[in-house]
Amino acid sequence: MTLARLDRLAYTLENLLPIPGTNLRIGLDALAGFVPVVGDVIMVAPASVILHQAHRLGAPRHLLIRMALNVGVDMVIGMIPFIGDIFDVGWNANTRNVNLLRAFLDANLPTEPRISRTASRQSPVV
Repeated sequence: MTLARLDRLAYTLENLLPIPGTNLRIGLDALAGFVPVVGDVIMVAPASVILHQAHRLGAPRHLLIRMALNVGVDMVIGMIPFIGDIFDVGWNANTRNVNLLRAFLDANLPTEPRISRTASRQSPVV
């Protein structure tokens, strides 16, 4: 799964629909939060996809723990009636996690492909 697809997943979970008369947006995560306890527990599954992809892309353990804590805070506080629903609108754990992953990848991936000296000396195969 590419970073762009993870962006779309986070967008769907947290920013899909505008709240009329405000600059706020909600997604499936906040909507599911209206179902007490069950909705917040179910929303851990798509959040886990982001964590799994971060692991697959080589995110270090400390980053994965931070991302898991974001999801845990979202789930636990989201279970509190009414307060959790308001919290879900502002916390956006999935967007935070995709941004953390993006920052890690930007800092740790080379921007240009490296060509080894032996490869540059070889004549191209025709």
